[in-house]
Amino acid sequence: MLRITPGLGYWPGYFPPILVMSIGMSFAVAPLTTLVLTSVDDKYAGTASGFNGAISRAGSLMAIALLGGLLSGAGEVSIVHMHTAMLCCAIACLASAAAIQLLVPDPFAT
Repeated sequence: MLRITPGLGYWPGYFPPILVMSIGMSFAVAPLTTLVLTSVDDKYAGTASGFNGAISRAGSLMAIALLGGLLSGAGEVSIVHMHTAMLCCAIACLASAAAIQLLVPDPFAT
């Protein structure tokens, strides 16, 4: 997304990064949901599913609200704000991945 500049068309500019992002999300969301639902006892699976859905929706709402505010400008200013937002999102993703590595126990450890 950092390669997007004003006047760049959809296919050469926006489509490739959105495609990469959607493929990455498809590899991340299903295993994360599986981890959440298998890490609790069967009797709490419904609660875990509800909690996972609520957190997911809250995160989506926050992202839409924050990114929408950043991207409300026009032209060059909007592109600069989008680049800032994408860097913030990348940092959040890296922090999340680091937290998972540190907090989630290895299932293959004895």
